[in-house]
Amino acid sequence: MKVLLNIVHFQTPSKHYLNEVIEEYNNYPFEVDIFIHSNKKKIKNLNLKSYKNGDLFIKKHNTFIQYFLFKNKNYYLTWTPRKVIKKNIKKYDIFIYSEDDILIPVKAFKYWFERKDELLSLNFLPGFIRLETNNQGEEIAVDFENMKLSSQMQVSNHKYLINDQSRYTACWIYDKKMMKTWITSEFYNIRRITTDKAMRSNFLDKLKIKNIYMRYWLYDFKNKKGFGIRENSAYGMHSENVPILKGVLLPLTNGQLDEKSKIYHLSNSYADSNHPDIGNTKLKDII
Repeated sequence: MKVLLNIVHFQTPSKHYLNEVIEEYNNYPFEVDIFIHSNKKKIKNLNLKSYKNGDLFIKKHNTFIQYFLFKNKNYYLTWTPRKVIKKNIKKYDIFIYSEDDILIPVKAFKYWFERKDELLSLNFLPGFIRLETNNQGEEIAVDFENMKLSSQMQVSNHKYLINDQSRYTACWIYDKKMMKTWITSEFYNIRRITTDKAMRSNFLDKLKIKNIYMRYWLYDFKNKKGFGIRENSAYGMHSENVPILKGVLLPLTNGQLDEKSKIYHLSNSYADSNHPDIGNTKLKDII
């Protein structure tokens, strides 16, 4: 088994977490080749010599030129790995996409690998939950704002929560079969995964202009915070707007979320930020 990992990193003056993230992949049971997609050819304070479980490449992208007419050009960096994945679909068995501060522990990967085939046969996938820790040492379910998970299902000897609230984790893992399904579905294309509502434009409707490129440009222009550009990439097939899967399941053990499904947002940027929409819900309160 060989894994292709694509990490997106936009270099800024602030601290990055690439060394911590990459070190975890040294412990994976399969060889993991890493592509870091960045706006810079050289990344400051990156310890390349520490990685021993595969090859590591830095791939520089110039989003300023490529997306010259678009707002939030930097967010489009999240879409750059897709050509690399498609080009290498025959070479690798498993494909991982991750933002640069997401830690997917070995035990989380092993849980995904052990459950994926059984759940996929039912058109579900094993899921993760993205966590931070607040100043009181409590685990925060970053993407669940005043949400609860109540629906459950059992598959063989395993019980699961149905994640019908928030599937966003800033990363995804798919095997070759899943990737081929996704690519051939056409929803692999950035312009196909936005909702019809998001693509609506009263201005273009009045002019009877249906051109998808113009509508997408306008959609991007209106989204000044970039929501939808970065997130739509990081959702992957987990997005409710991609009609491929029935849903995503989170494993339960003794009525609680299993430790193996936990992944971590290392920058911990929301838990104590007083952000109005994210980072306020304790993990214990979502069940």
